[in-house]
Amino acid sequence: MSELSLSLTEVQLSSARSLTFLPVSTAAGEKWDNSAEFSDFGYLKSINSIFRFDAIEGATYTISSFSSVDPLWLGIYDDQGEKIIINNESDDPVAGDVKFDVIYDWVAPYTGMYYVDAAWTNWFKQENTSIFLSIYEDIGTVTSNNLTVSDATLSHLALLGITVEQANEFLLSHATEPWTIFNTAKQHGVTTLMLSEITGFSTDIISGYFASYGIDATELNSNSMNPDDDSSAGKRDLLSPDMVSLANVISFNENTGVLSTAALRESITSFIGLEVYNSRFEPNNFKGSEDGVFTPEELGGITHLGNIPATRENLESLFYGTAINAYRNFSFEEFADLSLNNNGDPNETRELEIAAYSSSTNNPLISNDTDLAFQVQNVGISGWVSVDGNDVPPFFDGILIFT
Repeated sequence: MSELSLSLTEVQLSSARSLTFLPVSTAAGEKWDNSAEFSDFGYLKSINSIFRFDAIEGATYTISSFSSVDPLWLGIYDDQGEKIIINNESDDPVAGDVKFDVIYDWVAPYTGMYYVDAAWTNWFKQENTSIFLSIYEDIGTVTSNNLTVSDATLSHLALLGITVEQANEFLLSHATEPWTIFNTAKQHGVTTLMLSEITGFSTDIISGYFASYGIDATELNSNSMNPDDDSSAGKRDLLSPDMVSLANVISFNENTGVLSTAALRESITSFIGLEVYNSRFEPNNFKGSEDGVFTPEELGGITHLGNIPATRENLESLFYGTAINAYRNFSFEEFADLSLNNNGDPNETRELEIAAYSSSTNNPLISNDTDLAFQVQNVGISGWVSVDGNDVPPFFDGILIFT
């Protein structure tokens, strides 16, 4: 027997039946995106009235319970079984002999599991009766949750030709289709960290959402990894240790035209082939790729990029964006100084190079985009991308030189 309580018992929680949302028909009106329903006919005392369902933070729900005998109450409880809200009997609708309990336009305070008690059991009338429970969901009220989207995620979405808003809209509109979301994300190299930044939900919530449907979200973090090698043994650092001194030039490539990542890729692959090119930007070559994310610590202390999803597209963009920035900083005067004062000491030469690449100039040695693209291509072909064999060095390991 269901009794009104501030919390549900362990027995009630364990015996709760699951409700699954499905897209609503147009007949339900434009407001609602999904609905979950249960109906039965029988002896009320024998029918369990406790259900569980997954809700999205910020989404709006209207829950209705009815039977030929007025439900005692209608309550929503959190994932621990603690009461959140009990319906206000004063605004319950009546339709002939059917008695309703309704909670109107309730907004979920978090993303995760909730319980609902339809309370069909009536202490005085136990005859067989028709019962029904419905939950309607409007995901259009979900906000961006004050999103903080990293440059890495923005860059990756740009490569896919979509915005954060478009990605978020896709995810929300397919919230009841986890396999669609998972397969699409995996196909396009979108990690759980990216999904977290796009939606505003934590990575734990993202992983829990997939897990509730029997999906292992960690597979999204190994899109570009060799599944036969999950260790960092034999791998190189992603960035050369010197690069911490050039932190101000390290960025993703947002250039267009001949300096775009696509244009530089096309030019270099025409010389070395796509297979060799892709192997050089394979994330699994580098330490830190095992979990699908390069952290600031794994970047040698470069913090302004945050966590970088370990995808080939991000590594390409990082490589070209950084090289372009460095060469744009290199001035005529610094080139002359480097040429005249180079006494053969590699440490002194490196110090001069770092000073030249890290300071901006109004008189760059290369000011034309076509010439700059040619220089970056030379770096990609002869300095790093065309390294023989599989012994791939860290990014920019002694290659930011003029060839």
